[in-house]
Amino acid sequence: MRSVDSTLDLDGLIRNAQHHIDDNNDFNAHHIRLYDAKDDVTCDYTIILNPSLNHPSPSTTLHHGNRTLFVSYLPQQYIVLPEYLSRTVLALFASERRYIRSVLHRSNNDVGSLNEFSRRVVRGSRKYQATFSLLNGGGEDAVESWDIAEALKRMIPLLCSIDQLVYLDPLLRTLGTVANFTVDSQVQFYAGLSFEPETQVETGEHIVPLDKLPSFVNSAEWNLATAIVSYPVINFILYIPHPSLQPLYLESTDNSDSHRNSFFVPQWGGVHILNPPHGTKHLDAASLRPAFATFITHLLSLLGTPPLSESIPAEGRVILSTWQLDGLVRQRAAENLVAAGGTMGSLARLVRKIPNMAIPQEIRSDVLLTLSHLDKVHSALSLY
Repeated sequence: MRSVDSTLDLDGLIRNAQHHIDDNNDFNAHHIRLYDAKDDVTCDYTIILNPSLNHPSPSTTLHHGNRTLFVSYLPQQYIVLPEYLSRTVLALFASERRYIRSVLHRSNNDVGSLNEFSRRVVRGSRKYQATFSLLNGGGEDAVESWDIAEALKRMIPLLCSIDQLVYLDPLLRTLGTVANFTVDSQVQFYAGLSFEPETQVETGEHIVPLDKLPSFVNSAEWNLATAIVSYPVINFILYIPHPSLQPLYLESTDNSDSHRNSFFVPQWGGVHILNPPHGTKHLDAASLRPAFATFITHLLSLLGTPPLSESIPAEGRVILSTWQLDGLVRQRAAENLVAAGGTMGSLARLVRKIPNMAIPQEIRSDVLLTLSHLDKVHSALSLY
C-alpha cells in the first residue's frame, strides 16, 4: 500500500484496515495481508491512496494490467478509510474465497456446500479439448461451410476492449498457466431437435421454452463424439435451425423485447442459435463473431474464472483481467492441493489394508515427488 500524501499515518491506517479485514473475514484459509510498499516484502497487489477534493466520498478504480487499486478520498475522510479499504478488498476477492471454501468443503464430502458458481465449473484438469460444432437442423439448404479457423484466430477478445480483435493463441497461452487446450471442429447435417418449438402466429417466430433447454442438446441423435481422450471435452455448438423453424429464439427470461440466442450448459459447454439469411451456404468470420464472443465467456465460466466485483469500478471493459487470472490460478492450486492430499490418503489406506501388496518403484517415485511438491506448496503458503 502506498500513499500520495506523505503526511498520512500509513502504518496506523494499515493496522486499522487489517483489523477490519480480520474481523470480517469469515474464511481464515484465505489470508489477506496489507503491507507498506516501502517494507521489505513481496506484494502481489498495490493500493495507492490519493487524496482528492473531487471525490465527496471514498471511491476506487481497479486497473487490470498492473494489479493496482487507486483509492481517492477527501483528506478529512481519513477516519473512514480503514473500514472502506476492508470492505473493498474483501469484495474484490469474495468470489474466489467462496469457490475455495467450496473446494475445501467438498474434500469433506459436504455436497451441500457447493455454490452455484462451483457447480457450473468443468472438472479440473491440466488439459482440455475444445470442440466447436456447426450443426444444421436440416440437410436441404443447409450451411455447408464456415470460417472456423479464421474465427478462432480473430474473434476472441482478450485483455483489451471487447470491441477489439486479437488472436486466440494469446488467450490459450495466457490460460496455459492453468491448463493446455487442443481445439477441433466439425460440421453436421440433419441435426434435428427432439421437440417442437412453439410458434408465434403473429410474428412467425419460433420459440424454445425454457423448460426445453435441458433437452435442446439432442445427445441421442447428434453425433458429438470426438476422439477418445482422458481429459475433459468442452463443447461449443453453433446451431442452424431447419429453414421451416427460422427464425428460432430462446424464450426470454425478462420483460424485454430482445431475443436470446445462446445459453450455457454447466460443466459441458455452450450453445448459440444462428438464423442466417435464407440460402446461406457459407458463414464468414464476421457472421461468426457474436457466437464466438459468447463462446469465450462460456469458456471462462466453465473454467471457474472469478468475476470482477460489480461494486468496484474498473478502467475499461475486458474479457479476462490479470486479477481474474490470478484468482483462477489460486482456485486451481486449492483444487490440486485437495486432490493430491486425497490421493495420497487413499493410497496410504490401501497400503495399510494390504500390507503385502507390491508397490512398483515408479509408483514410489511418484509418491515421493508428490509429497515433495506438497511440502513446497505448504512452505510457500506459510509465507502469507
